[in-house]
Amino acid sequence: MHLTLVGGRYRGKKLRFIAKIRPTSTKVRKALFTVLGEFFSGGTFLDLFAGSGAVGIEALSRGMDRVIFVEKDPEVVKLIEKNLSLVGQPYVVAPSVLPEKGCIILPWGIKRSIKFLASKEIEVDVVYIDPPYHGRWERSTLKAICEYGILKPEARVFLEHYCRMRLNETYCLRLVRRREYGDTCVSEFEVGIRKAS
Repeated sequence: MHLTLVGGRYRGKKLRFIAKIRPTSTKVRKALFTVLGEFFSGGTFLDLFAGSGAVGIEALSRGMDRVIFVEKDPEVVKLIEKNLSLVGQPYVVAPSVLPEKGCIILPWGIKRSIKFLASKEIEVDVVYIDPPYHGRWERSTLKAICEYGILKPEARVFLEHYCRMRLNETYCLRLVRRREYGDTCVSEFEVGIRKAS
């Protein structure tokens, strides 16, 4: 099974995915990068519950300097490695020293990975979170990225979730907007404590 990258230097490249994951749809990926801007001039992108790695690879394709993929399922980690190889992108897995550019795969759970990034004083520009629906990961993940202080002051956080879930002001984040794509919603947050408009 394949999905296609939609922008940047890897536009048109096909990535693989497997039945056990739910890849972010092309429609949602297009919408995300329309919101963020078509291209980046560097920065660090954090792809949590990375699955196929398509969202992070799309960010890299459009100019992010560094993409960090967090995925603990060993079979899915191998899939991310394969997809990075398909676009010719070098990567490192669980490095003790984090490179300033390129792709990093952390094959651990969310809290351990975020704690590790904090210990390396990493701050990220954009976070994309795509947990299993109904898995109760949404709030605990938002809490962890706030508690461990890995967000730059101007960071933006995107959470893909089932539309029945409502999330407003959450820990250090405030809801900016919510977009619906059928049963899927993407909530966008910024760092701050003001109430959502």
